[in-house]
Amino acid sequence: MGLFGSGIKSVQRGEKSIAGGSASDTVTIAAVVLAKSFLSISCSGSTGGIDGARAYLTNTTTITLTKEETTYPRVVAWEVIEFY
Repeated sequence: MGLFGSGIKSVQRGEKSIAGGSASDTVTIAAVVLAKSFLSISCSGSTGGIDGARAYLTNTTTITLTKEETTYPRVVAWEVIEFY
């Protein structure tokens, strides 16, 4: 048996735009067990931006998305996978 148990329990996906002028935003998800879940992201944005984005499972129902460079918007695609 692997690190996360015996299989995938749930997959949640979406996209969120972090507006220009903002440093962060949040996404509400269905509750997961943090110890049995992981988060993956990819981001895109204006060519004027110099950095990507970061994401954290803040608690069992919230993803917090952040970016250092606030002038330009970022679109963040996220996925949370929870295992049994």
